[in-house]
Amino acid sequence: MDALTRRRFLKDAGLVSLGAAVTLGNATSRVRGTEAAKKTQVPLLPNAAELPSGGRPIKLFCCDLNGIVTKDSHPTTIPAMPQDWAYLDPEEYFAWHRDFGINIFFLQGYAWGGYAFYPTQLGLVAPGPGKDLFPKIFRMAGKAGLPFCGYFSIGIDPFVSNMRKEWVVPTSRNYYPKGVGLLAPESPWTDLLCSRVTEFLRSYPVEWINFDCFNYGKVNSMISQFSPHLMSKGRSRRSSAGTCPRQLPKLRRKKA
Repeated sequence: MDALTRRRFLKDAGLVSLGAAVTLGNATSRVRGTEAAKKTQVPLLPNAAELPSGGRPIKLFCCDLNGIVTKDSHPTTIPAMPQDWAYLDPEEYFAWHRDFGINIFFLQGYAWGGYAFYPTQLGLVAPGPGKDLFPKIFRMAGKAGLPFCGYFSIGIDPFVSNMRKEWVVPTSRNYYPKGVGLLAPESPWTDLLCSRVTEFLRSYPVEWINFDCFNYGKVNSMISQFSPHLMSKGRSRRSSAGTCPRQLPKLRRKKA
C-alpha cells in the first residue's frame, strides 16, 4: 500500500476542512501547512475573546495508533500490536502532522490494545523507544505552543480482560472485538483506570482527553439484552464506581 503523504492526502480528499495546505500545482504557489493553520475564512464566534482558541476553528488531523491496515489484496484494519507503532520517529511524526496545518495535537496515551506510549507503573508499555513516544511529542507540542489531546479507552484492555476475566461484562466477548470483551465499570477495573489517568495527568497535563469505547457490553452501541456483571446483580458489595475523583486538581503545563 502507498504511504499517505500530504500531497496524496490533498489529492484524494479534495477540499479538506482540517486546515491542510492546498496544493496549487507548483511549489512556488503552495501555501505551507503551518501557515494555513493560522488562517481561516470562518467568522469568529461572538464570544471569541473568552475562548482558549480565540474563537478560531480547531484543526485536527491524526493517525489512529490503535490499529494497522493489513497489506494484502483485501486491506483490513486490525488492532495494533505494541511493537507496530513503537519505532516511529517522534520528530518526523510531529513534523508530518504540522505539515497538514493542525493547531492541536492528538496522540494516544494508552492504546486500547492495553499498552502505554509513556512510562507507567500501572500496566504494559510499548517496547523500545515506544515508551518515550508520548513524552517526546508532548514536549514538542509545548514548545510549538500547541494544545494537546490525549487518549484512554474506557472499556477495552485485552490484557486486563484476559488476566481478570471476572471484570468483564458477560456475553460482551461475543461482539467486536471478538474474544476481548468489555470491562465492567462496577468492577475493580474502574479503580485501575482512574489510577492510570491520574498518573498520566501528573506527568502530562494535557488540555483534553478523548475517552473512547464508552460503552457497556458492546462497542458503538448498547446491548438490549445482555448478562449484567455480577456486581450489578447485588452478588457483591464491591463497587468502585465512586473511586474516581469528582474533580481532578488543576494542572498547569510546565514551560518548556
